Amino acid sequence: MCYTIYLIHYQIISVIGNPLMKIKISSNQIINQVFYCVILLGSVLIFSSIFFLMIERPCMNKDWTKKFIKNYFKIT
Repeated sequence: MCYTIYLIHYQIISVIGNPLMKIKISSNQIINQVFYCVILLGSVLIFSSIFFLMIERPCMNKDWTKKFIKNYFKIT
């Protein structure tokens, strides 16, 4: 899963982080930074886990292409 995080962390941070930076929950900058870090870290972990489970893990099987073709095209 490390590779999945490596591949998509930047995109997740860009999509979620840019609008998130407009939100100020406190006048204290440290509290705002902790808030941003918690939200971004949680988002990266959640979306990377979903991507890993749906895309990368099924492709770890050496016969994934055969299973995909069989299931997608309903070949017996």
